[in-house]
Amino acid sequence: MDYYFFIIIFAVCIVPIGIGLWIDFRKNKERQNVLKQVSQSWNIPDLQSGKIYQAVYEGMEYEYEYFAGTRKYPSYFKIRIKCLSKGEFVIGKESKLDAWARNVGISCEIQTGDVQFDEEFYIRTNSVDFTTAYFFLPQKREAVKDLFRLGFNKLKHDGKILEMTMQPFDSPESRNPTFIPEVVRRIKILGENIPEGYPENLIGGMSHWKVKRTVVFSVMGIVLAVGIVGSIVGTFLYLPLDDGDILLFSLKYSMSWFAIFLVLAVIFLKGRSSSHTELMGVFFLGLLGFVFAGNGLLVLANGYFDTAPESYHDSVVVDKYITDSRDSTNYHIRVKSWREGKSSETLSVLKGEYDRAAVGKTIVHVVTKPGKYGFEWLVRQNLK
Repeated sequence: MDYYFFIIIFAVCIVPIGIGLWIDFRKNKERQNVLKQVSQSWNIPDLQSGKIYQAVYEGMEYEYEYFAGTRKYPSYFKIRIKCLSKGEFVIGKESKLDAWARNVGISCEIQTGDVQFDEEFYIRTNSVDFTTAYFFLPQKREAVKDLFRLGFNKLKHDGKILEMTMQPFDSPESRNPTFIPEVVRRIKILGENIPEGYPENLIGGMSHWKVKRTVVFSVMGIVLAVGIVGSIVGTFLYLPLDDGDILLFSLKYSMSWFAIFLVLAVIFLKGRSSSHTELMGVFFLGLLGFVFAGNGLLVLANGYFDTAPESYHDSVVVDKYITDSRDSTNYHIRVKSWREGKSSETLSVLKGEYDRAAVGKTIVHVVTKPGKYGFEWLVRQNLK
């Protein structure tokens, strides 16, 4: 019996670890083989993963970098040139979300007049006039099409650098000896004939869209901060016995305010090419913030404005248990409830109190107040 038990334990614990190590070994070997293939194809002896190489093509300096990837991070190839301008943009393949946001009027993308280009690619930019003039030139649109056919999936320009990215690095074309010359020839076209900058309407030195975005994200940040602080302070000072019930009650109000905030956020942020992606962040962070704020403020108000007298209860311990988190161990006891419809109440205690508590024997003296909004909260407790 003991022999078979040992085999089962070995199979359950050791075999999965061995399989994981074998898979990691195989993938690492594959990455090394790809690195070797690329090094030979590009005629670059001892090509190193993650190293930035510099070269010159027809008088134009450029940099490129190949990263073989890791278990947690995919491989990539980047190539960049210096490109000074007064604009910025990012181009990728158009997703269903991009098309939907544009069609419903949330986002507004520039149109080049090239139907194939406009349907295939999505341009994110806050320099609308600059980017429109940039892609008005057909040779630039053709260069972008060719680069994406070679396997690239992102083109970024920040006003200083123009960079192409292929991630993951899995394009068959990238194994050809002519890959880098073909890429450089096209990226050179993208770095030529850069439009002049266009003036923006400013409010206090900031663009209109920046002012609106700052307002939305500032409100969201304040709400999130109030929610976190309110929840921590409220739980510390006026711990409700039924935290789940008070959270559900608060949602009736917090979700109403969140809906109003979301409508205003859409009004403020819509109309730009990146509006839908920003609104996704606003939605999730705002939802979290308003839930925290509603719950935290209600907990605070329920205790702070409670003027009712204290109630005293002596209850016997009916159970106790320990919960472990990553950084701490928490001790809990259950006592017989004094409330109608409740069988027990759960209280957090210190380790010494947990050790002293005897199930069925120890009496806990509990002091509570009814709460301004009917949510009974804990004033203090001690073991007799």
